[in-house]
Amino acid sequence: MSADPLSTTVRFLLARGFKVETNARVVGLSGLAHSFAVKASKGPLQLFLDVVESVEDLLAFYGKALDLRGVPSLALVRIKEETPEMQQALHCVSNALAFKTSEELEEILPKALALVEAGENAQRPQQCGGNAQQGQG
Repeated sequence: MSADPLSTTVRFLLARGFKVETNARVVGLSGLAHSFAVKASKGPLQLFLDVVESVEDLLAFYGKALDLRGVPSLALVRIKEETPEMQQALHCVSNALAFKTSEELEEILPKALALVEAGENAQRPQQCGGNAQQGQG
């Protein structure tokens, strides 16, 4: 049985001295309030995290992350089934890390935290090619 990704992430952050708040809310630059699964803080560093499993949830996360410009945010994407749509979304959303197993999650968490602590908040616009189809009228 695999561990819950949220509790694994919270334990990881607490073990590294972070103050952790679950079901956190934050107001973005737009003035809209957004919910994140986790808010982690340590000194001046803040990090907002979500655990997502669908393309729709990943894209919703991306919208929230854009509204927080400059504040580190990270989507931990649990892959249950690889689809072309998910692969394209992961390619376009640079602040998302995918995992299939709890072991993979435990491997990526230190790497993700190191990037965030180094100031590498991956909220850079990505060049995304796509097969978006336009409606024909």
